Amino acid sequence: MVLNKALKNKKYRVIDIKLDEKLARRLQELGIVKGGKIHMIRKAPLGDPIHICVNGQNISLRNSVCSGIVIEEDK
Repeated sequence: MVLNKALKNKKYRVIDIKLDEKLARRLQELGIVKGGKIHMIRKAPLGDPIHICVNGQNISLRNSVCSGIVIEEDK
């Protein structure tokens, strides 16, 4: 599943990041890395941007960026 399909108030783990190198590096700087955990907070009313929590930081990402972040539900 990709991040833009995630459900509100669920926790996920990042499996892969399928974005260009520059953008992937920027996400790493924000703490979004393979194996890292993401808490889906909410989506804006029209679905863009998406608000997540990573390592205690609230981050908003565009829907197009979220479509390149592969996740699975964290159990």
